[in-house]
Amino acid sequence: MQGLILKNGINIGIGTDYLYDRLERLLFINTNEILGFYEDGSQLLDFFWEPATPTTARALIFEVKRLLSKYEPTLDIVAISAGLFPDDKGEMLMMIEIEFMKKSELDIYNYRYLKLREK
Repeated sequence: MQGLILKNGINIGIGTDYLYDRLERLLFINTNEILGFYEDGSQLLDFFWEPATPTTARALIFEVKRLLSKYEPTLDIVAISAGLFPDDKGEMLMMIEIEFMKKSELDIYNYRYLKLREK
């Protein structure tokens, strides 16, 4: 699998680099940000300033499942964890971790994304 990686310029991505870039783009894209794609966008950043509660974690996980089932049907989800956690400086981190398999393979992949929420 290969495609374009649109970070720090345009590069050709191959294999897991391309797949992880695609996941990051999917999880944090706004509605209609890319014409013809992701028409309803991701709502993950809407939860970014919510309190760090089990309800917020469940909402993050639900949104990740919704996005993956709609836009990445070639992936089988093994597990998803998410939440907002304090770091050692008292700032909050949004963490999303996805374990998945490509339907055509037996390997399990792990994608983790951390985003800092500064005060």
